[in-house]
Amino acid sequence: RQIAKEFSEHYPEHNCTFVVVGGCCEPQQAENFLSLGKVEYAMLSAIYQKAALILSPILAGTGTSLKTVEAMAYGKVILGTQVAFRGYPVRSEYNCIICDNLTQYSAIAASLLYVPERLQEIGQNAREFAKAYDYRNLYEGYKKLIR
Repeated sequence: RQIAKEFSEHYPEHNCTFVVVGGCCEPQQAENFLSLGKVEYAMLSAIYQKAALILSPILAGTGTSLKTVEAMAYGKVILGTQVAFRGYPVRSEYNCIICDNLTQYSAIAASLLYVPERLQEIGQNAREFAKAYDYRNLYEGYKKLIR
């Protein structure tokens, strides 16, 4: 909510709605902020397809985040903390954007939205990165062993 608020205050020329999905926030709507709570996969897929940018301001956690690589598979740029990308050998500014200072998120998001070519480039690199984690590729080696 804070990032959405800062964004609308500093970049009113962008008509941008921040949509939160998952159990981290109760469903609610206010100005440029919409929280949907938990959603079915079809709805999540539609949101990924429509999104210009994915924010992942995760400050704590363990293990890899499957939602991170899932969003990357949609060819979306993820602006997230180091924790959001834990366990993945990503390169900031190439296949994602890593920033641990949440107060910079609105400025970074605005700068990316001003340059759609940059979003497309990083998004394509993200999609290529995610292919390595596709179960069809991961299990290919097992098929050979079984044969």
